[in-house]
Amino acid sequence: MIISDIRSAVKFKQTVLIVDDQTVALNIHKAILKSLELNLNIVTMTSPVDALNWAKKNKLTLSSPTLA
Repeated sequence: MIISDIRSAVKFKQTVLIVDDQTVALNIHKAILKSLELNLNIVTMTSPVDALNWAKKNKLTLSSPTLA
């Protein structure tokens, strides 16, 4: 079995953490990801402190911080 077989399994869900202090932007990003139908577990937070605490307890494989 190869990794791509595991990742494409129906039960496999990657988790995406979206952090933004603007609720509207947060909801837009979440809606876009949902519309892609990629079987994602989408976690949203408005507090960077809460997001860091969540990240400490959950395995992250990729992070892409953007500061604006």
